Amino acid sequence: MTCCAANVVVRVKAPPLDLDADLIERVLDRHWGIGTAELRYLPVGFGDHHWHVNAARDNYFVTVRDLRLDGRAQDADGVIAAGLVARLHVASRERPAAAVVEDFRIPHRSALEASLTDLERPWHTGPFGEQARAEVVAHQAAIQSALEQYDTLVAAAGTSSRDWCLTHGEPSGANLVQDQTGAHYLVDWESARVAPPERDLVDLGSSDWALDHYRQLAESPPARTDLLRLYRLWYALAETSVYLLQFRASHTADDNMVESWQNFLTFLPGRQGSVF
Repeated sequence: MTCCAANVVVRVKAPPLDLDADLIERVLDRHWGIGTAELRYLPVGFGDHHWHVNAARDNYFVTVRDLRLDGRAQDADGVIAAGLVARLHVASRERPAAAVVEDFRIPHRSALEASLTDLERPWHTGPFGEQARAEVVAHQAAIQSALEQYDTLVAAAGTSSRDWCLTHGEPSGANLVQDQTGAHYLVDWESARVAPPERDLVDLGSSDWALDHYRQLAESPPARTDLLRLYRLWYALAETSVYLLQFRASHTADDNMVESWQNFLTFLPGRQGSVF
């Protein structure tokens, strides 16, 4: 039997090679209290993987779905992160933490604003100087508009901090880790601060799966679209600012600067293909 999804053909007559059966046993024990005596793969179903679990007191039929096959790989991590973020937000409201409070400052904003006023003369600072200047000239209006939109959203967001809580800042990617028991944790807390919950929610994925999961666990209203946009703007403008700081200073075309250039093009407001 085969299943086709997202242009991938998956055979379900055999267990997946990248899933350790021991991990299934640990997850069943940790999250459902099912101590397994025997785990036997069942080549049945359509697209999902199934096991028969012979436990001490009962038998179970266990299904594992590979979310990578229907475009939800990122959402899978997002849902996991949503659970951790929900616990963090709820706990910090019950027991307020002493942490840095959000001020909405864009790091190196002055470098971005200085760039906008220094476009008439060449940037002979290194291999990316003149290319960066050309990009800023071409997208000057979009950059200025992004700054103005951001400032407007910040002015509105600062009127109330009633629902602010401890936020992680980047609850995704390499900051979401799993230990040998299958438990998940958030690491790297240097960006943590008391802020609107949307500071974390904007990082949970591109669909509504994770946000819906968060809302259920935190028993909170839907995420506010204006604050989600605020933090998307913050990230794009912060990235743009730090890269312009580098390109307007003396530099070479080493691997770090090549990577910086690609990131600059990704986040520059108004540029075709930009994430903003």
